[in-house]
Amino acid sequence: GFFRRTHRMNLEYRTCPFLPSAPCEINMATRNKCQFCRFQKCLHVGMSLGASRFGRMPREERLKILHELKKEASCATWEEKRKIELRQFTDSIHQSFREIFKQYRGSRQLKEKSNG
Repeated sequence: GFFRRTHRMNLEYRTCPFLPSAPCEINMATRNKCQFCRFQKCLHVGMSLGASRFGRMPREERLKILHELKKEASCATWEEKRKIELRQFTDSIHQSFREIFKQYRGSRQLKEKSNG
């Protein structure tokens, strides 16, 4: 809840006065003493701002956000599909080149052995 609220409400905490020497130790007993260090620890352990759940949000607001996300995803999907198609095309060209080169090297080595 703390991380989600901080992110959703765009809260900014006063910088910890002990930060230059050593950040506060955050555990179950001390977690409410320094919100700045608590939030920094959340970020340090890998909590993602983009992955925080919506939680309790008005239905209209949630639907609006979901609609915007779907719209962005459909645009990204077209671009991603295009990238995938191009990647597959270039990979098939590289694979064909490798096979032809391998055949060429093999036939050249056979000629050298038979001539040698």
